[in-house]
Amino acid sequence: MFTVVLDACTLVPITLCDTLLRIAETGSFGVRWSAAILDEVERTMVSKLDVHVDAAARRVQAMDRAFRFAEVQDHARFEHLLTNDPKDRHVLACAITAQVHTIVTFNLKDFPPSSLEPWGVEAVHPDRFLLDQLDLAPGHVTHAVRAMIESSSRPPHTVDPLLGALARSGVPDFADELRRHVTSS
Repeated sequence: MFTVVLDACTLVPITLCDTLLRIAETGSFGVRWSAAILDEVERTMVSKLDVHVDAAARRVQAMDRAFRFAEVQDHARFEHLLTNDPKDRHVLACAITAQVHTIVTFNLKDFPPSSLEPWGVEAVHPDRFLLDQLDLAPGHVTHAVRAMIESSSRPPHTVDPLLGALARSGVPDFADELRRHVTSS
């Protein structure tokens, strides 16, 4: 199965995180992360989004339970060999340890090709990644989106608020293309 490392920046915005993980649940791709990535998600939710510490911890624990085989361990052994941005070396080390060739991240500048190529890894923006998923498995993506809408506890239960939230989360091209797929089917 094609598998990716999801950087913390893709897991913090709730709508983007939910979209990525629901599509992963369809079997379109596998996900990997490390305890360090999940710690960063939790810290960012608390410090930048004013999410209560307990709520942030519950969300991360729920992600970890839902994807109980996603956590990569023993990745620190590679960090001293890496040349990408020091604060994101743990992410590349996670990918190398998991033998994953794609990191999904907004922080492309922290993963220059010269740092990734020796390891056979590439960094992909989440907008591009989700557009690729929509091209490769449109049924899986639209199924995941419909499930998100149906499970929403807040009305209205329509696609427009979801697409707006996705666009604001940094994946506007995916939101536009998804609109065409969801409204035409």
